[in-house]
Amino acid sequence: MISVALSRNQAYHAHKIDLCETTYTMADYPRRTPPLTLPRTTTATLDGTPHVKEFRLFGRYRDSYNFEVRVDIDTCRPLGPAWRASERIVHGLRLPQWPTRKDC
Repeated sequence: MISVALSRNQAYHAHKIDLCETTYTMADYPRRTPPLTLPRTTTATLDGTPHVKEFRLFGRYRDSYNFEVRVDIDTCRPLGPAWRASERIVHGLRLPQWPTRKDC
């Protein structure tokens, strides 16, 4: 299973919502640009399912939004083929453009 979440948040002190502004910078989301690369190892597992490894990739795309990519692979089968297929999919992801100030 592969899931991708895009999120935008503003600084806590923001007085109004403005989706044309840049999103708030968070330390756990380093700046990344495509093509994305899936980590080769992980200690994380899918919630409540210890035999399903969860490979996580957190990042920030431009100043538009933060993203999370999570890949869950059942280790009851050989991990290598599923990881390679997942890596090809993650590598091919295209992140959408967020409206800029001039587009708003």
